[in-house]
Amino acid sequence: MHFNMKSFSDSNLTAPAKQHYNVRTMKIIMIGLLASGLLIGLVAAAKPPLPDLIVKKVTIKRPADKKSAKVTVVYIIFNQGKSPCPASATKLTSQNGSVIKQVPPLKPGESLTTTLDYDLAKTGNHWVKVSADYNNRIKESNDSNNDNTIRFSIGN
Repeated sequence: MHFNMKSFSDSNLTAPAKQHYNVRTMKIIMIGLLASGLLIGLVAAAKPPLPDLIVKKVTIKRPADKKSAKVTVVYIIFNQGKSPCPASATKLTSQNGSVIKQVPPLKPGESLTTTLDYDLAKTGNHWVKVSADYNNRIKESNDSNNDNTIRFSIGN
């Protein structure tokens, strides 16, 4: 069978025929691209594993003088992800301001226990928030679990 391409334009087709023609043409193009390895964008690729930093635990160590406003904050940064995490930064924030501490690279399942001495300068109710990867420089599997806050009282 022979046909003239000029007579076989989509202007000669009805609306349902145009749709069928377009869908069939796209299928043929996609099969050709897939066979040649060019259809990468439509083939779902597995996501690579990512690190996931969390502040696993925050505790306060108080001096023997319970009225002293000097405390030691003890916290654990843990990589619960499936990929190593490069060096990062952790931010400790309180009513007195904030301090940034560097964290070395952590392998999956590895943790770092660190301390920071705080002089809160007064008695009363306090809080300390510890934020792993506070500046979001690390691509993680979950960025919403990077903070942990502890509340405590001094001299009350």
